[in-house]
Amino acid sequence: MRIATLLLVTATVTAATAMTATAVPAAATGATPVPTTATETSTPTTASETPTPTPTPDPVSIPTPSTPPPLTLAAVLERVRRESPRLAAARALVEGAEAGARAAGRIADPTLDLLSENWRGGDFDARTELDLTAAWVQPLEIWGTRSGRRAVAAGDADEARAGLALTAREVELEAVRLFLATLDGQEMTRALEAQADRLRVIVARLERQVAEGYAAEARLAKFTSERARVELDLLRTRQAAAHDAALLAAILRAPLPASGLARPPLPAPPEGDAARLAREAAARQPAVQAAAARLQRARGSAALERARARGDVEATAGYKRTAGLDTAVFGLAFTLPVFERNAAGRARADAEARALELEWEDATARATARLEAFFDAARGLRERAATIERDLITPAELAHRAALSAFNEGRVDALELVDAERVFIEARRAALEIASEAYLALHEAHLIAGRETGP
Repeated sequence: MRIATLLLVTATVTAATAMTATAVPAAATGATPVPTTATETSTPTTASETPTPTPTPDPVSIPTPSTPPPLTLAAVLERVRRESPRLAAARALVEGAEAGARAAGRIADPTLDLLSENWRGGDFDARTELDLTAAWVQPLEIWGTRSGRRAVAAGDADEARAGLALTAREVELEAVRLFLATLDGQEMTRALEAQADRLRVIVARLERQVAEGYAAEARLAKFTSERARVELDLLRTRQAAAHDAALLAAILRAPLPASGLARPPLPAPPEGDAARLAREAAARQPAVQAAAARLQRARGSAALERARARGDVEATAGYKRTAGLDTAVFGLAFTLPVFERNAAGRARADAEARALELEWEDATARATARLEAFFDAARGLRERAATIERDLITPAELAHRAALSAFNEGRVDALELVDAERVFIEARRAALEIASEAYLALHEAHLIAGRETGP
């Protein structure tokens, strides 16, 4: 029995010695190892302690608190499309323009002429001596005036719909950008907080070494400056993340959940050749659609001015009482297009239509070229973002872990750890930026191509 107890005590002491062996270089100077990203604690037990059996609770009788899932980008986009005031305002403009287009084809309003003649001073019999006329005058738009008005109104409606499409794209891309920026800011904040904690430990260790005469004050000043730089970077990153989160909550018209945000996977790029995709998508772009709508309105305005050059026709029908006799009145009134013939109005309208036709052609050509380059760039970003973890994050993380472990064991200088920390943080920042840029570009590429993408 004594032999067993002696062996147990010897094993316990040996295990304790082995556990503290890795921290000997740091403990020799009275320092504390730099904390890593995760810590583990354990409570040793002795042979004399008897574990107390813990009753297994009935899983059915204990209520499980439900944790809300993280907010997804799909949920954000669904809510933004439904709740955005900018979209509601654009839809209201479209409704108004469409109502105006429907009303543009109505018949012109008539006029009612009431006339009384032969009034004079002195005694007279109004019933027999006054002439009374009541005439209904109706403009007759027989030269294409109504069709010209309808074309102008249809152009206004098409331009309003193009504005709605542009607003919808801007609102959706803004929501995606704010979502990704908030997510990146929160992840960078956590990484910088961990870096700042490690630098505080290093500075505290150097302060003790300077006080004991083992390190120079200039060395302490260098690391103090580095700690201040990281804390400033942390402050700016935290403020930027809070700003983006506030804007995201504002466009959602609801607070963000405490469960955080879920990073969406990178979608695949739109299928097909970039040149073909660009040609197909160019006509659907809001800028091109707006240019086409302005051209349609200008052509309608030119047709309206040409119709006005022929003059207006008015039909008159009414009642006239003369010298006590009741009579009917009928007539037509013409404008004779002999001299002016609306030459100035026609010239301006034709010139505007030609200019807007050239603008539409230019907008289409520019959109095609720009979209082809954009589709190629989105594919390139997707390919680069797919390998950024392997090419950038993994090497930087391995170097950082090795430097941290070697520093805690006293095998490398603190300066090497700080350099590894800086490389790791910058690599993580660059990876987040390229991933978010790639996702935003791919999402916009699917919007441009008119295809759905699951965020």
